[in-house]
Amino acid sequence: MDIVAHLESYLGEIVGGWDLKVGNKDIQAVKFDNHPTIGVSTYSTLGLSSFELNMPNGTIIRQEYFISAYDKYSEEDVVSFLLTFASGILSSNKAVLRGESIGPGPTIIKGSSLNGIYCSNPIFQDNEFSVVKGTNNIIMVWLMPIHIQEIEFVKEKGWNQFEDSLEKEYCDFWDLERKPLNFTLTPERL
Repeated sequence: MDIVAHLESYLGEIVGGWDLKVGNKDIQAVKFDNHPTIGVSTYSTLGLSSFELNMPNGTIIRQEYFISAYDKYSEEDVVSFLLTFASGILSSNKAVLRGESIGPGPTIIKGSSLNGIYCSNPIFQDNEFSVVKGTNNIIMVWLMPIHIQEIEFVKEKGWNQFEDSLEKEYCDFWDLERKPLNFTLTPERL
């Protein structure tokens, strides 16, 4: 199955698209309305998987990234973040790993204090969404915006404990202005 057919079979019809040229490489971002729920849009890279990315063990893989946010956020801001992130990946030629936290860096969007990304499996999608089967399998990676305290939590406690904690703590994943999660606040950081 090709990447467009895969995305549309799980996320619905593409309702918008943006292009970015990175050196001699072209990638796109595409938008899907009301997914994973009404009032939330999902934005995905498209074409990033045309390029091979290196894993730390030397394996070569292909990835596409997606992020979801409430519709109240500027689509241009979300797309700008996504394409900037993808551009950085292409420049480094390094794939992201499940459980990897990236940052801190600039905030995800203007007015937000979220300045990092947690890379994970697409938990709000059907299991089959995570891999686009074909000649070259493509791994779909969910980009979850996180705070510096959450980046530190992942680095100190590990991604397994972070994901376990997410199951116990309410997190409004689509809110790009959310407060840091309580489990990341230790007495030393208050």
